[in-house]
Amino acid sequence: MKKIKFQNLLFAGLFAGATLSLSSCDEKNNGNDFPDGPDRDYFNIVLGVGDDGNDGVYIQALNDISKGTISFKGYGFEIPADRTARVCTSDDGKYVYSLDYGGGTITKFKTNGGQSYTQMTKIDVKQAIGTHPRWGKVNDSMALLHNVTTEKKYKEGSNVYNYTEATAQLVGINLGGEGEMSMGSIQKLTIPRTQEDIDKNLSIWRIDAPVVYKGKVYYGVAKRGYDPTTGNNLSNVAYSTTTLVADYPSLTNLKTISSGVCNGENYGYRTPVNYVDEKGDIYQMVGNGQRACILKIKNEVYDNSFKFDLSEKLGVEVGALGWFYIGNGVGYALFYDLAAGQSEAAAAWGVARVDIYNGTAVKMNIPYKLWLRQYQKGVLKGGKFHMALAPVGAEGAVYIFDPASTAADGFTKGAKLDNLGGQFYIGVF
Repeated sequence: MKKIKFQNLLFAGLFAGATLSLSSCDEKNNGNDFPDGPDRDYFNIVLGVGDDGNDGVYIQALNDISKGTISFKGYGFEIPADRTARVCTSDDGKYVYSLDYGGGTITKFKTNGGQSYTQMTKIDVKQAIGTHPRWGKVNDSMALLHNVTTEKKYKEGSNVYNYTEATAQLVGINLGGEGEMSMGSIQKLTIPRTQEDIDKNLSIWRIDAPVVYKGKVYYGVAKRGYDPTTGNNLSNVAYSTTTLVADYPSLTNLKTISSGVCNGENYGYRTPVNYVDEKGDIYQMVGNGQRACILKIKNEVYDNSFKFDLSEKLGVEVGALGWFYIGNGVGYALFYDLAAGQSEAAAAWGVARVDIYNGTAVKMNIPYKLWLRQYQKGVLKGGKFHMALAPVGAEGAVYIFDPASTAADGFTKGAKLDNLGGQFYIGVF
């Protein structure tokens, strides 16, 4: 059997994001150098309600999303959460894991089909990491919780601001078997400062989108400045793109790697950004508030000979918060018009097929005015990539993309997505 491997960060942050680690034992090859995806019992469709999903997150499970209508009108299981639920699932869709962002707990549910989900176990992570961590699944047995706290440091013997110290809180979560779930390594470590941090008065304030490869975990990073005269934090994307690296699974021995090929954040917000391809290289999307590009990490450092400029490929200035890698260099990027911005009102988002090996990008012919800032997950099955795409509060459809097709119409439409005002589809899990 031909061996196909890739690792995929699932959520981001959201939940972030989470990573699949698949091999030929779990997935078949469809003859086009693209994986079929793991066998799965259910597609879990997830919907957010209200501002960023803060008014509720609902889920339902289906065996087939290629036809019919999917509706949450008076239907669906509301995932309990103090503020919002950040979800990931097992590779086969049989289990759903929810981080209660604001409540500081993780709950494991068994999928029964339809709107029926049974709670299996629940763990409290507040003592280890507080109530507002982010997380990502890095394989089917492990997820990682992470948070950054900051403290202002002053010159000795004075109240004169010196710099901001950032501390990473890192926790491993063993996802377990039928009913098990437990915490693994728990670390609280000072993040080393780069010379650029010192020169520009920057500090890391957010990390997310972990991906694991060869005993290391790589986290995307956001930095910001601080104005001691006003006491305000300062937004900044004019810094070398940086990744935080730790030993895995111990989550120790922190270091950072940086690249000046692209600037700014690479933590993904809600969408996955980091993937390990079949050759063992990590490809990373950068593009929150700036021209989007994909960079390459090889042998634990950035390969500065590689840059995939998405704006250049599409012929328009675009930003991006993440993408989904399929295999053989091909993935689907969620981009937005930089001039219009990311807001729901602008509805300036699209989906592009990208081929990082051949250096091409094609905007897919999606006819909706989309808002994809909250979009988190798609599912690969039968060699096709499934996404739930709909405008906020309007009808849409499951789009079934064929990664082997280079055409802008390289997809079929599956089930119709029903919708109500203030609702948006988060993804297929």
